[in-house]
Amino acid sequence: MWFRQFWFLFLLAGMLSSLPSPLAAQQTAADSAQVLLDAARLLERQGYPDLARDLLRIAATRFPTTAAGLEANRESSRLPAAQATGFSRTGFFLYNTLYGGFLGVAIPAAFGADGPEAYGAGLLIGAPLGFFASRAYARGRNLTGGQAGIIDFSSFWGTWQGFGWRAVFDIGEEEICEIDYCYTNGSDTAPWAAGVIGGLTGLGAGLLLAQKPITAGTSSMVFNGGLWGTWYGVVIGVLAGLEDDDLLAAVLIGGNVGVLAAIPAALAWKPASSQVRIATAGGLAGGLAGAGLALLVNTDDEKANIGMIAGGTTAGLIAGALLGRNKAPDGQETALFDPALLTIREGLRFGLPVPTPTVLPIERAGKRSMVPGLRLKLLDATF
Repeated sequence: MWFRQFWFLFLLAGMLSSLPSPLAAQQTAADSAQVLLDAARLLERQGYPDLARDLLRIAATRFPTTAAGLEANRESSRLPAAQATGFSRTGFFLYNTLYGGFLGVAIPAAFGADGPEAYGAGLLIGAPLGFFASRAYARGRNLTGGQAGIIDFSSFWGTWQGFGWRAVFDIGEEEICEIDYCYTNGSDTAPWAAGVIGGLTGLGAGLLLAQKPITAGTSSMVFNGGLWGTWYGVVIGVLAGLEDDDLLAAVLIGGNVGVLAAIPAALAWKPASSQVRIATAGGLAGGLAGAGLALLVNTDDEKANIGMIAGGTTAGLIAGALLGRNKAPDGQETALFDPALLTIREGLRFGLPVPTPTVLPIERAGKRSMVPGLRLKLLDATF
């Protein structure tokens, strides 16, 4: 997107500078401002709001006293804030590369593959396919960070739901009874199959949703709504005395309720992603405060402890939403999946870290060797 902006402005500047001298002398400030204003309106109609915004700002700055310059200033404030797609696109490629790698392992596991060859081939095919497919999809569309985020979230959420509901309904498990003794024979392939089916179903739903314009704030709201709904599902399940599959079902339902509730809330609130993050930061701070209170009270009542944490979380979410209410939208299209759980770089940001491949040093028979592993970054800070 930045290349097209630079190229268009370069061509426009070149055309204006190449005008014959008499014609250039006749060009008044009002005429120049009107040319820029008309070009910006044309670009906006053709679906290039960022280019239109740049031209409007040039017209308003260079020719502030002209009628066209004043109109450009009014129209530039009407356009949505600029969308910084660099990080979100990078996150989109990274997530889908890892998701392709996951499918490369999960699909052979769903079919009961035993040898390492199938998994090696799956990783060799799945990860590059995820990268090039997501790159081709993003390049073929004017993909915003909000749309990329909802696609990522949908496949992630579908995978989680597939794993969870399979466990709730014991799909693939068989009860075997011998004389007066019964036991359950679990399936090694069913969980993987459920995760693959759920993830691909979610991916398809995300691609359909991404056909609509989706802001970064909306996708962040949906993502955080799902996470907070999952937490409150845990709270309600524990307070209701649920256990095992019943507790897991409450957690899954709570997450889905959070996602569904976040959609109308985002449409009504229209938050920036930074405002959602402030609310989430307040919720985490409130939850930690509630945990501290539970430690001070020092009670063995599990329900009382989780009630105090939930109360602190709720108060923190409300306080964070109120604190971020008057914050001007920053226009930054951020990814849902961040490199770290907590990032402190010119502000505070929470996200869901993506596991990245790494090698780990271990000691074996007195010798130091390296083995493959995954790294999960919890803190990324600059002080």
